[in-house]
Formats: sequence, structure tokens, C-alpha cells
Amino acid sequence: MHIFIDESGSFVSSSTPGSWCVVAAYVVPERSRTKAEAALIALKRASGRHATDEVKLKDVSEAAYLAFLEQLGPLDGTLYCTAVDSGTSNAADVAYHQQRQIECLNENIPRIRHPEGRAGHQHAADRFARLSPQLYLQIVCQYNLVFQLISQALLYYVQRTPATLGRFRWRIDQKHHGNSVFDESFRALAPTFMQSYSIHNPQPMLTGADYRHFERFNFKDGPPTYLRDEYGIEAESGFNVRLVMSEDFAFVDSKDCPGVQIADLLASGLRRCLRLGYSNNDKVASRLGSLMVEAAQREPPLNLISITNAVSASPELSRTVREMQSACLPMIARRGKKARDP
Repeated sequence: MHIFIDESGSFVSSSTPGSWCVVAAYVVPERSRTKAEAALIALKRASGRHATDEVKLKDVSEAAYLAFLEQLGPLDGTLYCTAVDSGTSNAADVAYHQQRQIECLNENIPRIRHPEGRAGHQHAADRFARLSPQLYLQIVCQYNLVFQLISQALLYYVQRTPATLGRFRWRIDQKHHGNSVFDESFRALAPTFMQSYSIHNPQPMLTGADYRHFERFNFKDGPPTYLRDEYGIEAESGFNVRLVMSEDFAFVDSKDCPGVQIADLLASGLRRCLRLGYSNNDKVASRLGSLMVEAAQREPPLNLISITNAVSASPELSRTVREMQSACLPMIARRGKKARDP
């Protein structure tokens, strides 16, 4: 499974509501990767660019972008998104939220038994504390995105291409060349946050599904004992999120990675759509939604978050989200459709 992640927007606090910023992930099995890249090349040529050029959304016509989304549609790639309206919180709100997270990280340090582990966790927590408000808001979105992705993609692909779960290749756009604090903080702490999220939001597993390719990520001797010793949680099973995320993980230059370029175009397209920026916004929303997987309990397929108040949506934004939701892929595969290996 190839996982490409990029973001769109500055994540700087704004005084204008509707200032959406987006982090998006495009997930594609190996067998469909070259077809997805071919769709990207077709978009570049339609926009008057060379196949080796990097094209941005501002260089692409709405018609060409719709054609690009239509080409991605028949593939078995899926799109995941977390978005935040930076106009709903100020820098003080973000700083307060960040401080609470730092306190939670520091509370767990004494529970780490091995000195090297404690030192590494302390170093990561210290770097996390040095993130600027906008980078902190971005990393919160990335954490939420990754948790959504792992939760949904495992359940979606085990029904359709179970061998896809045998390896996870993460490629994330490295925009912060001069600020490794962000990249290192995400690399060091994302698995910790994912494991923590999973305690309160256990990963759903489908009874009778073919998880053979995923078995190597399961804890060999059962879940870590600290869940019982420190939190009183009796977990009968579980998988190693750190291994899932770290085995094949890299920050890359988007110029050298077509998959990240696709993620960039999808993130930028989603952001423009949430900001109602297309002449036919409903149609673009529907095409983007056709790449997403339906969420549980009739929730929107994209994750709209806020660190202060509940997300409030205008009638126009609500309509856009409904268009995405009505077009999204069903989580449960149709009966009689056999799962295929990539």
C-alpha cells in the first residue's frame, strides 16, 4: 500500500471564517500506482506541461482537473482528508491546546521503563513544544488524518485487496527543509499518538476477512502490558502501530515523487472546494467524494476538526460536504465480490 500525504494552506490563524486548510492522503495499491501516475501525466500535458514537470492547481483549468479526478475514479485508490478552519481559532487558542498536549506527553514519560526510551520520548516532547502555532495546528491535522486513514483503509482494503496490507509505504511532502523540528516531531510522535487514540477508539476488524498479510504487524506476545499496568485496560489483541508507520517511511521532495504530487493536487482541490472556489463546486465535490470512503454512522467522509468550538458550516459548505458524502465509496464490499491480491 502506497500512502502519499500533502497539505494545502498556511495553517496560520485568520480573522476570516472559512479559511480552510487541508491535509490529504492518497492511498493506492501497488498494482494501480502506474495508472494513477498516468492520470497525473495526462493532466500535465492537458495543462501544457512536460511529463516531468510539477504542476500545481493554479496552473490547471477546472475542466482538466475534473478530467483528472474522473481518471482516478475507476482505480482502487482512496482519498482521506482532515481540514481545519483557521478562522475559528486564534494563536492563543492554539497555544493553549498545544500546552495541554505537552503536559499529557510529559505525564507519560515516568511510565516508560527503559532509560533510552524515556530520553527519546523527552527529546521528542521538547521538540514538539517548540513548534510554532501554525505548525502545531498542521501536525494535529496530520495526526487526525493518519488515525482516520489507518482505521478506514485497513477495513476497506482487507475486503478488496487483502495483500495490500502486507506493507505500508509512507511518503510525505517535505516542505519544511529549513525546519526539521516539524518533520522529526511527526516521525517521532505520530505512532505514540496513534497508539493512544486506539486505546479509546479501537480499530474495527471484520470477522471472517483475510488478515493473513497483516498478521506480521500483530503483537507476537499480546498487547503491551503497560495498558493493563498503567491504565487498567485489558486488551486481548492489537497491532504494532509503530511498525506499520516506521517500516517504510520517508519525507520526500514532491518534485521527485509523482504520488505526492497527486496528493498535493487533491489537497489543494479539496481546500478550494471547501472555500467554494469552483464555478461548478457541486460537480468537483462529487468527483472528490467518489474517491473517499464512507464513514461510520453517516458521518462525512472527510474529517472537519476544530480545537476550540464545534465546527459550524454555512449552508453552502454543508451542501458541498453532502455532495461528497453522496458520492463516496461504500465501506462494505458487495456480497459475492471476491477479494483480489494486487
